[in-house]
Parts: sequence; C-alpha cells; structure tokens
Amino acid sequence: MKLNNAFDVKVSSSVFYYYAVVITYKPLPVCSTELPHYSLIVTNVTSLTYSHLSLYIFHGASYNLSAIFDHYYITHSQFILQFGNSLFSCYIKNSSFRSGLYDFHIFRITFNAKLNPKKCKFPGYQLVSTFVIEDSQFCDNWHGIRISGVPYLPRTNSNHFVIIIKSCLISNNTIAGLFIDEKFLTSVQINIIDTEFIGNKANVIKNSFFISLKNVTVANSTSTGLKLITSIVTIENKLIFRSNTGVVGGGLSITDSSQLIVSSSTNLEFIDNHASYKGGGIYVEELTKSFIILEAPNIPLTLINNSAAFGDDIYGYNNHRSNRFNLTNPNISST
Repeated sequence: MKLNNAFDVKVSSSVFYYYAVVITYKPLPVCSTELPHYSLIVTNVTSLTYSHLSLYIFHGASYNLSAIFDHYYITHSQFILQFGNSLFSCYIKNSSFRSGLYDFHIFRITFNAKLNPKKCKFPGYQLVSTFVIEDSQFCDNWHGIRISGVPYLPRTNSNHFVIIIKSCLISNNTIAGLFIDEKFLTSVQINIIDTEFIGNKANVIKNSFFISLKNVTVANSTSTGLKLITSIVTIENKLIFRSNTGVVGGGLSITDSSQLIVSSSTNLEFIDNHASYKGGGIYVEELTKSFIILEAPNIPLTLINNSAAFGDDIYGYNNHRSNRFNLTNPNISST
C-alpha cells in the first residue's frame, strides 16, 4: 500500500502480516501564508514476517509534520526512515524491533540530500527537525540502529537535525548494535542518553562530529566495545565499559584523528575488558593524532582487571594538556 501526504492519519490496534506500507510526504503545490501542521500517529501496531514500513519525508518547509510511533512492535520485518531537507518531529517510544537475524536492517535512518524540495519561508521559524527514540529495544538483529547519509550532494542539508536516543536497550546484534556514519551529512547532532549496549559484536561511530554520550553502558561486545573512527564524541556523566573484547582496544578504540572530549561531570569505568593485541581498556592511535581531551582536572577514571598483550589498561594515551585523570585505582598498566 502506498500513501502520499497522509495528513492527520491515525493507525491503531492493528497487525500487519506479509504487508508493505510506503508513506511519502511531498511539498504542497504552493506555499501557505502560515505554516501548516499535520500528524501521523501509529499506536499499538505489530508488524510480523516480512512486513515493511517505509516513511519518506521530503516535503521541505512547506509544512511541519509530527509523526508518533507508540507501542510499535516489529518482528522479522523492516522499518526504514528516509529524510530530506524537511521540517518535522518524529517520536518513537515503548517500541521493540527484532528481526530474528534475517539479512536486512530492521531499523535504518537515512538522510538523503539528493532531493531538493520546494523552499517555503515562514518568518520566526527555525528549521530544526527532531527525532526521538525513547524506552525502546533493538535486540537480536544483524544491525540495531543504523544512521547514515546518501552520497549524492554531500553536506547540503540546510536545516539542523537533532536525534535523541534515550533509555533504550540495544543488545545481541550480530554485526553492530550502533552504526553511525555522517560522512555525507551536516548539522546532525546525536545525543545518546541512559542507554545500554549489551552483547553486540561492535558499536561504531565514524565521520561524525556532533555526538554526545551521557550515562551509557557498553558491555559484552565481541569486536571492541566502541570504535571511534574520524569522529569527535563528547561524554558526560557516567560511561561504563565492562567485559568487552577486541584485537586493538577491548573497551574503547580511538583512531583516524578522532577525539574523545571528556566533560567535567564524567566518570569513566573500564572493567574486565580484553584485547588480544593492544589496549585492553583503551586504545588511542596517536600516529593519526587521535586524542582524549579532558575539559577539567581530576576526572575519575576506574581501570580494573583489563588485559592485553601490550597495555593491559591503556595503550597510546599521552596527556597533551595540564588536566589529568584522577585514577580511582593507581596501579594500572599502560604503554
């Protein structure tokens, strides 16, 4: 089923089985004198067995769209969201995404800069679009959450996007629990808050420069807990790495000119992580000018029972500023 400009539509208490729905939002034929608001509400809906929901938002600033998905459950199905340079808010809450390890991305967010919709101007409105995922689970998939751009017209989106992932469980995904690649994006801020990444093969952030982590736990990963590749990530409050394994960097790997910015409120913990080669807890690739930057002195750092062939706790970290960690257990192994 295909729907165009499904204005003020509500779908509730429904089950989709072997069913595909494609919803596309396009610009209005002419610009209004005032900014219109439309909604899409999906509540208590289940998608089963190769069902497919695709949401394409390419309407520009001709109206403001509010899309809400509450208690939306996906099993062995797909949910694909593709955004153009448009004004919208999207809220997913109390939902579950499980593909049963079928070979596709069960949940994917893609920013497409190729489409250049009609430009309407409304004085007093700033083009800020928000996407919130809260109290939801992404478990037992190939990929948990995947956020990327389409390589047509790189970095041409003019409005600002904010993505918030809050109070979610992302676990047991066999390729990656989290995969973010903003190579072809601009002005996308991603905030991950009160979220757990448990038992995924890996979690990867690459080509991304506006990422923040706050009260995040990364545990039981099998190919490094978190990989930062050509990225800048800011952390606040608690960040815990526990029982992760890898080759270079068991808990955390910082490579390809990446920077980890540690704010004054941060408390870092690395416990029981292992790397078969370098950096059981933390690996920093200094040759590519990758750094850990402390924004304040005496930030707590806990390093317990990490192991590696070289640098059980830390490999490659040098303090380039006057601020230093406050080691909660001073007996560490570093290289």
